[in-house]
Amino acid sequence: AAPYNVTSSTHNVTTHRSLHDWVVLARALLTGSAAKELRINDVFPTGNDDWNDSGVHHGHSTTENIQAAIDELRAAVQAPVTKLVYVDAGYTGGNSDGSVRKPYVTLTAAVAAKIVDGQTDTYVFELAPGNYDGNINLDHSATQSFEIRGSGMDSTYIRAGTGFLDTQPDLLYFRDFKSITLKDCTLQFGKYQLYVRNAERVRCENVRFLQGASEGRVVTHNLTGSQEQQQNFWASQWFSNGGATRIRNVEQLEMIDCNVEYCLRGIRCQEIGLTGKTSLISGCKFYRTLESSVYLGSATYDGNPANGCYGVTVQNCSVKESFNCGLMQIGGSNCQFLSNTVVDCANSGIQLWNATQCTIRGNILVNNARLSFNGIGNNGDSKGAITVSGGSNIAASDFIAGVCGNTIVKCNQGSNTQVVGISLLETTSTAYTGSPTPGFIVSGNQVDTTVRISNPNSHPQVTGEPAAGGINLATTSVTALQDVSSAGSGQIITSAERTSFGAKQAALTSAQLTVCNGDAFDQSAQTTALAAKQDCLSSAENAVI
Repeated sequence: AAPYNVTSSTHNVTTHRSLHDWVVLARALLTGSAAKELRINDVFPTGNDDWNDSGVHHGHSTTENIQAAIDELRAAVQAPVTKLVYVDAGYTGGNSDGSVRKPYVTLTAAVAAKIVDGQTDTYVFELAPGNYDGNINLDHSATQSFEIRGSGMDSTYIRAGTGFLDTQPDLLYFRDFKSITLKDCTLQFGKYQLYVRNAERVRCENVRFLQGASEGRVVTHNLTGSQEQQQNFWASQWFSNGGATRIRNVEQLEMIDCNVEYCLRGIRCQEIGLTGKTSLISGCKFYRTLESSVYLGSATYDGNPANGCYGVTVQNCSVKESFNCGLMQIGGSNCQFLSNTVVDCANSGIQLWNATQCTIRGNILVNNARLSFNGIGNNGDSKGAITVSGGSNIAASDFIAGVCGNTIVKCNQGSNTQVVGISLLETTSTAYTGSPTPGFIVSGNQVDTTVRISNPNSHPQVTGEPAAGGINLATTSVTALQDVSSAGSGQIITSAERTSFGAKQAALTSAQLTVCNGDAFDQSAQTTALAAKQDCLSSAENAVI
């Protein structure tokens, strides 16, 4: 009986054999004779329960149980994520838990699940490309930090809805947190797109703010509307009272490489750095904001030292066609505007109100102060390309502003009575206090208009500015320069001094004149004199010589 008496042994089919055993047997014995047949139930007997196993324990060349390894890997992938939370608008698998295999579908759901008042864990929300709609409003107790990180400003959109409505609330509102970071995404629509109040630190990096508080119609932003038209636009459903950001009562702010486009307001900050920390707005680009692109503000809109922004540096930013001032500061102290480019703005390129000890240096300002009104139809701050105004409720200070090394071209009249490059306190000059009275440092600016500096109230001013026409190096020489050694003489050598020198020269003898004029030391004169002396000598004296 099968499996054949091949020798003196009988192969019992109930004996547990592997497939490999049967293959060896077949190769060794079932060859040659057609009578040697092997039945299928001999190869796969019911006694070999390994054929009934649903899994494969080992594969070729493996050194461990494959199923066990798969189970271990699956368990690791499905482990709960406690710090890094994944969000993917395209996920459809259900049972979201924030893991990479089961991400949340909406940012609102992810934040609601992880940001719980009173917790101290720091979470990072990782957003895949897609649209994430819905506003977030959180008011906590300043114990938690978090970061929202997209996949790029051109692929990850956080939106207040599918379109703009003037009734939309703030898109992201956070109050009383430790640290908040937002990067690599676009915020679109909504009232204020990022509103943070009371935090230790806020950082935005590579974030685009698009259509904040604005439907974004070109005709409302492109500086072609009349003052009455802009008033009507502002009153319409095309705008709400917000903008890109409003950052309040934050110890330290960083806005790095962000874009602001077609928003009502740009980066609006107030009460920044009151604890002494410095802040930075750098490398940001602004296009067609209806109000100022950067606005360092104060809750009281004056120079009250308890409010305002302190130690904020705005540098290397680019502003184009702001329908108000390009860069503005109200109140505060020790802020700097460095190496920015401000072009084609309706009002002043840089405007200070009630501020002290600020530096405006190395900026390029082209074609600003184009209009006398701003984007919402109010009269504008438009006295010059750079304007320093105010003086309300100002604390004692060492100086008001240093305006140095700026390039100011294509100046316009704006709301002034004349075209002015730099306007200093045209509205008031009496409210700045200190001992001595603080003044301005104005030096090294290149301005292409006749009235380069307007200081009608004669406020103290230290300046190294040349005249409107500059210095003509072709005619400015030692003989043409005015007197620098005798005050009030009008020349390097006064006329009285010239008369005295002339009288003394006339009194000199011919011999003295020869010495004074240097003739006595002339080679020809010396040769003639020596020859004459030689002719007077005797032959014996000549022999000695």
